[in-house]
Amino acid sequence: MERTHCSLQKHNSSIIVHAFSDLSRLSPLVFVRILKDSYVPGNGKAIVKFHVLRQQVIIALASAPPPGPATYVVYCLSILNLIDTHNNEALIHLLTSALTCLDKNNKSFSDAAEARMLASRVFLNVIMGTVTVGERILVKLATVFGIQLSDLGEIVHMPVLEEAEKIQKVKACLELFILRLIKSRLYTSAVALLKQFSLQHTSPHDFLVAMICDNQFEAAEEWAVYMGKTVICSLVQQCTEMTLFKRAYNIVKKYDLQLEFPDAYHQYRKSTLRKLVEKGCWDIAESIAIEDCKLVEYLVDLAREIGDAEKAADLCYRHDIAYIPFCSVDGGRPMIQYLRLQDFVSEENVIWVETIAGLADASCHFSNINIVGIDCEWRPNYFKEEKTNKVSILQIATRERVYIIDLIKFYKEKRDELDNFLKSIFCSSKILKLGYALHNDLKQLLHSYEDMACFHYCEPILDLQRLHSHSKGGLSGLAKITLGNYLNKTARMTDWEQRPLNLSQLHYAALDAVVLISIFDFVSREALALGEGNQDLSDWISHVTCFSSRLDQKKHPIVYDRKAQSIVSLVTNEVDSKLISSRFLVVEDEPLVPDQEAKVMGTAVSDKDTEISCSLDMACALKEELVSFGL
Repeated sequence: MERTHCSLQKHNSSIIVHAFSDLSRLSPLVFVRILKDSYVPGNGKAIVKFHVLRQQVIIALASAPPPGPATYVVYCLSILNLIDTHNNEALIHLLTSALTCLDKNNKSFSDAAEARMLASRVFLNVIMGTVTVGERILVKLATVFGIQLSDLGEIVHMPVLEEAEKIQKVKACLELFILRLIKSRLYTSAVALLKQFSLQHTSPHDFLVAMICDNQFEAAEEWAVYMGKTVICSLVQQCTEMTLFKRAYNIVKKYDLQLEFPDAYHQYRKSTLRKLVEKGCWDIAESIAIEDCKLVEYLVDLAREIGDAEKAADLCYRHDIAYIPFCSVDGGRPMIQYLRLQDFVSEENVIWVETIAGLADASCHFSNINIVGIDCEWRPNYFKEEKTNKVSILQIATRERVYIIDLIKFYKEKRDELDNFLKSIFCSSKILKLGYALHNDLKQLLHSYEDMACFHYCEPILDLQRLHSHSKGGLSGLAKITLGNYLNKTARMTDWEQRPLNLSQLHYAALDAVVLISIFDFVSREALALGEGNQDLSDWISHVTCFSSRLDQKKHPIVYDRKAQSIVSLVTNEVDSKLISSRFLVVEDEPLVPDQEAKVMGTAVSDKDTEISCSLDMACALKEELVSFGL
């Protein structure tokens, strides 16, 4: 069979298609095989391949043997499953849409009648169980060729039965077949057949609930519309009971049911506001609620519910809202308890740094520190198209203090001094840097201030997210697991470029950094208590790594082999073997020989494609840190 290459100018690629010159001598089986072979090869996008192939099929169907293209397509559909099922759904759509697009001059009444009768015969054989065809092909046969119960009754060979009795027999078989589809959770096909043959489910409400619970919302809506307004209202009610407020409101709006469901809009908006508040997106939530006093009052209630009296008072003041009695918006759900800054450091030990004197004080404090918590904040992007903002502040916490550094101001006025200060921390092998998703923060810092050397390399670092990858809810969820309460994240999406930062922003920034050290303490104590019995905790040292702008963390991840006994001796002389497992460098799952290990001097990395292990100095520093808090 001759092949041609179809150039696609817009996509700068090509796909392979067959030159269907004459179908009059080509059996449907061979034609389907050729279609399957043509659909897979090629480097074009799927949608482009589909349109090009459909055009070829339209041209080919014009030369289909008598009685015509419609009958030929029925034969093709009925044998699709005889070859294989790969790409069947795409080919079904390809054949039927090509037939629909075929010029009317190439269609005839006799061909349509013959195709309908043949499709009816295949359909009846399938529901009777004598022929096996995929349910999607069956639906296409019924809908494209317009099969009705009367067509099925005509081909039933039972001379003793009247026409009406034949139709009843066929109807009973069809209902059993549809019931099997429903039990198999093939709801879309079941609904299509119920509509095509004007049938009704014996229990419409239960059928509706089953589809919704299985997340088959489009099929549920199609069924409800077919059944009428009563079932549509049941759909809205069911979505509301399942707290699917957005879906419920969209249905109410689409089918003009505002009178039946006057609260649908506010339920949807309130659920949206709650989700935004839980993510800390107060600005976006307020922009949604600003024109509706009921929604603004709801925001005030949300602020009170999470214990943020300052936010509640601020909303009341700016929107001229008098005191309104607090009501729990979720039917008496208990108020969430959050960690407080004063449980970790006093407020006077949260220090804002924007001068050289402040850097000097911080440098003096960090001279005898072996462990710090690091976090950073930047102004959020409210729209996908916006360019990511520069990191605004950097928080570095110890057990006694939290320094919040104004990166924007230092970068404009005292860039070199800041660079030298941060290099003394980021590049020090004697200071363990803790963080949550710390690699992402370091990448953001590097992207924001690429010309500052301090952000190009950082070691050693311990990412608590990787250590507790099974925990949910981010740092707040990890704090709940380890420290007993959540972090209040309501300030996360505020404007971090405003100066001065307000008190809630300062508390939020400081707490996010200092809490990392308390979580680390918990992990370390658990590691000592559980020993080797808990790999996640006892092997926390194997998660200590480094960050370098010259290394691709995805292509060359650091892999640690607990069984690498040859490396254990290098570490266990300095640190308790119960806590520290061996570290072994691997690039693409192959261990490096000792001379291949990267040599680190200051901030220089000798090999672009080699990850760097922690030095013995770091191991000593870790032991000193463990001893310092009684481990």
